[in-house]
Amino acid sequence: MEERLRLDHLILTKNNTLSLYSLMELYNPKLVVIDASLSVRTTYRLTKECQKLGIPCHDVAQKGAYRINF
Repeated sequence: MEERLRLDHLILTKNNTLSLYSLMELYNPKLVVIDASLSVRTTYRLTKECQKLGIPCHDVAQKGAYRINF
């Protein structure tokens, strides 16, 4: 089994229909950012999946822009 790609942030946008579980087969993010372009239903599903997987997430629609300080 190959090692998953480590990411600081995984940003999910637009018409994402993938399950976070399937994305976790490829990626190992420290944080998932859920863009406001996703539907309320999709955002809810992804937020719950993050909780179950123990991955912090930032919902832009609820919390506003996600800012990274360099």
